[in-house]
Amino acid sequence: MDFKGISIFCDCDFLWLANPAFLIDYIKPDQAVAVCQHPAYIPNTANKMDGKIQHQMPRKNWASMMVFNNAHPSNQILTNKYVNEHMPGRDLHQFEWLKDSEIGSIPLDWNCLDDYYLMENPKAIHFTDGGPWFKDYQDTMYSDLWIDQALSRYEDNES
Repeated sequence: MDFKGISIFCDCDFLWLANPAFLIDYIKPDQAVAVCQHPAYIPNTANKMDGKIQHQMPRKNWASMMVFNNAHPSNQILTNKYVNEHMPGRDLHQFEWLKDSEIGSIPLDWNCLDDYYLMENPKAIHFTDGGPWFKDYQDTMYSDLWIDQALSRYEDNES
């Protein structure tokens, strides 16, 4: 984006139930990024998805969905080289390049962690431990929503 405009990043294990374009409303000019600031929690499992080790750290899952103010001066450090080579990588997940005041907040219903939060009308489900496309995660709190969407798309393609 050449450090201009707004961009949105999310992990690949999200199910969107609302238009993510509305996330742009949560970024403020003086903020470098806006995220769902999940409270500290202990993961349900030692391993996630297909056997990957589940890490515990401050600001766990904050970086799983982010709205960037690309032009913010503090984000200028985020070049391809910096993002791909900076060690330890956890610094990026914990927003070490920013002051806390530069991190804005987005309501948790935009990053509803499956099997952690029970929400009546979540806007996005994050299958953080593993989604219903994995055998061991086909019966989670929100797996039916993903399965319904997958079946609907399959039926649409068959007709």
